Amino acid sequence: MRQTLILVPGLLCDARLWRDQCRALQDRVDIAVADIGQDDRIEAMAERLLREAPDYFALAGHALGGRVALAAYAAAPERVTRLALIGAGPSAAPDEAASPALADMLHDAGVEDIGERLLFPAMHPGRRDGLLADLKAMLARADPDAVKRQLHALRNRADISDLLPLIACPTLLLCGKEDRYASPACHEAMAARIPGARLDIIEEAGHMAPMEAPDAVTAALSAWLGL
Repeated sequence: MRQTLILVPGLLCDARLWRDQCRALQDRVDIAVADIGQDDRIEAMAERLLREAPDYFALAGHALGGRVALAAYAAAPERVTRLALIGAGPSAAPDEAASPALADMLHDAGVEDIGERLLFPAMHPGRRDGLLADLKAMLARADPDAVKRQLHALRNRADISDLLPLIACPTLLLCGKEDRYASPACHEAMAARIPGARLDIIEEAGHMAPMEAPDAVTAALSAWLGL
């Protein structure tokens, strides 16, 4: 029986974030990309994901999507067969993405300005220029109301560090070496608390590793899925 893999994009992102992984893995697993634009709480995003998911599935989340993946695991650990977190952390500590000022920027300027402030500087300089067209197209597709809900969810996220030692499924932590939001040190600390977790640090990549280093991310996900 084929596995189902649910991929959860991060703030401002859509299925384009996972395009290369979907293309590489779709012949071997059933893939769905979750929608996290309809709710303004991480727990509600996770509840929606679980309602729409099959009984059992592997789950990979990027950034905000990683927080949703953790919340889904917390709510239904018996259904999540494997868990992968990419550029994500469990902390409630404020960061740039959670700043109330970004909501004002969304109102005054739009999604593109937020994306240019958050995503472009968070990428490895050597990767960014080649992805600018795709990034700008993804930002142009983003629904401002959905982004507003995502920002609200980030601002009100809880610290769920206590969940980490309770994770009992095969867990992969992936991090771009130049990730400025969820650093390699953050991922190393998480890996130390999750029993049996595997940690991969991806060279020459930043916060948008699935786009910046697609082959490396695909290889890591393939190994994690046992393919």
